[in-house]
Amino acid sequence: MKTTYVPVMLLASALVSCMEKKEEIKPSLSQQIIGEWQNTYLKVEMPTSNNSMSLEILEVTQQNWEKKMKIQPIRTVFNKNRTYHSEHRNLKGTLIYNPAGIWSIKGDTITMMDTYPIQGKCFKYKIAIDGDCVEFWGKEDFDADGAKDDFYYGKQKKLVEVIDATIK
Repeated sequence: MKTTYVPVMLLASALVSCMEKKEEIKPSLSQQIIGEWQNTYLKVEMPTSNNSMSLEILEVTQQNWEKKMKIQPIRTVFNKNRTYHSEHRNLKGTLIYNPAGIWSIKGDTITMMDTYPIQGKCFKYKIAIDGDCVEFWGKEDFDADGAKDDFYYGKQKKLVEVIDATIK
């Protein structure tokens, strides 16, 4: 009887342990990104601003966003069908720019390809999501000088949670 009891207890213990680990599994980044996000922080380092060798740094916080950017914080919606759009509104709330496109995530990198208003503009960022905060960082041509040499770092806060974020 002792011989049967010990293996059964070990098996039961292993099953409980596996079940606990399964509950700890976080949703994938593709599931977590679904919803509406608002910019809260932006820092861009431009080493060749205006094709010069001078470093220019743009740093914007939630507190000074409207003063520095002259627009409301950008809101980006990532949909379950892997489309997105980023609403840019002036200080009066009027929509002034609304680029849209498709997104995909591979590993810890999100690729966003605009389909509107200019098709083919592509952005790639490393991302990390912790609860209702997402961070993006990578290189892009922020200063439009023709070189993808500007280091971009941004934070966004989730405004709207999507209940059914099932991604296949």
